[in-house]
Amino acid sequence: MFPEKRRWTVRLCVLLLLAVTALLRSGGLPFFGSIGGAFLVVPLLICLSLFETELASVLFGLAAGALWDYSSALPDGWMTLFCGVAGFLCAVSVRFFIRRKLTSALVGSALFLAVVSLLFSFSASQGLADANILFLYYYLPCAVCAMCFVPIDFYIVKKLYRDRNEDKVI
Repeated sequence: MFPEKRRWTVRLCVLLLLAVTALLRSGGLPFFGSIGGAFLVVPLLICLSLFETELASVLFGLAAGALWDYSSALPDGWMTLFCGVAGFLCAVSVRFFIRRKLTSALVGSALFLAVVSLLFSFSASQGLADANILFLYYYLPCAVCAMCFVPIDFYIVKKLYRDRNEDKVI
């Protein structure tokens, strides 16, 4: 287990990582531009949920979802709940089913991004005749771009949580 001071230091570093992700998302860094909208919080959410407890995963999911809702065109709070549930399910699945490996992060992020992309394209198809073009030219490239950040986020979070035994099945 972590000492109390180290635990809060790690959580502060994770919040700073969320702030950097928000800068990448919004075009705040000049080299990257605006990459993938709010899709970049998904790999960070999944990777953090692999190493954190259920409560911390839910709270981080709620923060990531609130960041997503803040930047969306329809800020109804749906993504806040969806990301909170996704963080909880990922943390619980680590306890019972999966291990803390890069493949688990890749599969979890791909599954979450696929569900979100399909839900967004179906919700956009209510008013658009060519929603499949919106899916192919916006949502799918954003999801692929976000998947490129999964290994980066995974190894950063793994380095922050290096004191935990990652191969131990709880």
